[in-house]
Amino acid sequence: MIPLHATTAAKISGFAAVTGRATAHQDASGSWDITLTVHHLRNFGDAKWYQCWYIGTQHGQVASAGTFLVPDSGSGTFSMTSAVDPHDFSTMEITVGPPSKDGALAGTVILSGQTLQR
Repeated sequence: MIPLHATTAAKISGFAAVTGRATAHQDASGSWDITLTVHHLRNFGDAKWYQCWYIGTQHGQVASAGTFLVPDSGSGTFSMTSAVDPHDFSTMEITVGPPSKDGALAGTVILSGQTLQR
């Protein structure tokens, strides 16, 4: 389980109440199935969306676990899949912003958390 907490940037940007959590389980293929639950986000329609990132412990590698939009309630649970092992990419960040043009980490980080070590 990865508890996610509002970042300083989130609080400055009016996202002070955001919370979330993620769980990851390895499937038979070796991929990681992620269940992400978030609360108190804003619906921006298709102008901005949220993206889930894993940040590597070595050299700051990043890997996207997917994008999502929230309903008007601002809360939701989303299923994602990633090839990265959350023990090797121990930081999860949720960003909000327009799409990245080059696949790199983009947008304002509003939620962040650390995976539990083995």
